[in-house]
Amino acid sequence: MKVRERASALLISSNNRIFLFKFKFSSMFENGKTLWITPGGGVKEGETYEATLRRELYEELGLEILIESKYVYARKKVFTDKKGIEFLSDERYFIVKVNNEIVIYENMTNNEKENTKAGKWWSLEEIQSSNEKFFVDGLDKILENILSNNIPSSPQEI
Repeated sequence: MKVRERASALLISSNNRIFLFKFKFSSMFENGKTLWITPGGGVKEGETYEATLRRELYEELGLEILIESKYVYARKKVFTDKKGIEFLSDERYFIVKVNNEIVIYENMTNNEKENTKAGKWWSLEEIQSSNEKFFVDGLDKILENILSNNIPSSPQEI
């Protein structure tokens, strides 16, 4: 089975909000499944997860950051693409804190521009009361733990 490695940022502002993209997976899934997802992307050959995350945050949001921590959440999930082929998504999530909520979309790839439908800073309360579809169930609990500084000491499966 093909494995797709992905580095993702749980991007938290000083206003205690998390940044998410509304992304349409048109190249992966029939009818282009749309979800709110974290910034990040696929690990290229020879690249570390941390280097991937730095590159992706610059491409997607214009942020130049240092990754100062290890990943704290992980997910391994099997998906089936629109051709009926299964692949394993091996995802690592890093907490990245920023002082403001300024993002710039001008460095996005064509695929990102085409499939990104919106970007939004979400509060915990907005996530808890939303009917939107998020990349993972229990996002509100993950954000609540981060905001209360209840960070896992070793990577936790989500």
